Amino acid sequence: FGEFVPLRGLFGFVPQLDQVPRDMISGTQSIVFPTEQGIVGSVISFEGAFARSMRSIAKAGAQTMVVATNESSFGISAASAQLIGLVRVNAAGAGLDTALAAITGKSTFITGAGRIGAETGQLEETVLYGSLQFNVDTPTLWVRFGEWFAALAVVVAVAALAVPGIRSSNSEEAVRREKRSGFAPSG
Repeated sequence: FGEFVPLRGLFGFVPQLDQVPRDMISGTQSIVFPTEQGIVGSVISFEGAFARSMRSIAKAGAQTMVVATNESSFGISAASAQLIGLVRVNAAGAGLDTALAAITGKSTFITGAGRIGAETGQLEETVLYGSLQFNVDTPTLWVRFGEWFAALAVVVAVAALAVPGIRSSNSEEAVRREKRSGFAPSG
């Protein structure tokens, strides 16, 4: 946990929790930053990995996104690449060009189509130059409607799996009825 330790009072005996000296409080609304070029949205660190955070900022009117992060507690690990992958999916879902700016992890630019541009290495002191396009088009279906399409796909998949089961149980019942009536099935 980087910013908040749930149930801190119950787990006070775990010394590693002292590494997070205080719990941050989350905001109550999504804030965007109007600029002369367009509207910039921003999420902090691993909020970029959560679809609801990125979608909320996009719904608030963001036309491009910045994810600022400090991954020092993860050291040299796969965490930086994993965050890039998750932000990439959310950037594509929102259709927003995104800058992922990491103090210690990898930094990169991601297009609204999910393509990754130049990136830095972990713990590399450098300046990464790139540009972000402001998306002034209609928000994507995901931004407008959220997870409804995913939920609908699950319902359709479950229904498709259930239909053969319904058919086979109906067929078995028909065979039993035919046997009771004295007619043997042909074939």
